Amino acid sequence: MGTFVGHLVPGLTLTLIGLWHTINNIRAYCLKGSTKFTVRFWYPLHGHVSRFKHLELIFILAFSMLAIFMQILDLPFIRFPFELDGLEHASIFVQLAIMFLPTSLPAVLVLSVYVVFQGCWFMNMGFMLWSPQFVPRGCIMQLAESSGDNMHGAVTCFSHEAVIRARALANL
Repeated sequence: MGTFVGHLVPGLTLTLIGLWHTINNIRAYCLKGSTKFTVRFWYPLHGHVSRFKHLELIFILAFSMLAIFMQILDLPFIRFPFELDGLEHASIFVQLAIMFLPTSLPAVLVLSVYVVFQGCWFMNMGFMLWSPQFVPRGCIMQLAESSGDNMHGAVTCFSHEAVIRARALANL
């Protein structure tokens, strides 16, 4: 995630998978009704692109393995706060709710829309952190290699107001 592409690719992937799940869950609920609806882990592609039938499953497995690998690399820094900045872990609780309520459309829609929002947030952060024209007013982008914490660049703000504005934009 230390580059613009490192934010754009996962963000676009999460957004597309989230939209795909939202559309397919609503369609399955409308076709099967509330009594026969059950949550599915993935929805295969059908029609003219049948050779890409398992593409979503491959994306989910590949990005899950990549995320697990990245967490293992950052093992000393793992923390699970139940604060606003730890909101990404809320998807774990929604996933657990779906496990115990496999016929709940609201639970699966919350998870699908959450994945869409997380993807949009990743792309937004890619633009805010790695495009100089989108850096918040009062801040500058410093591209520097650092060996200690593996940082490729940073956004530095010069006043307290600029820090507050930058945090507000990051937490939109």
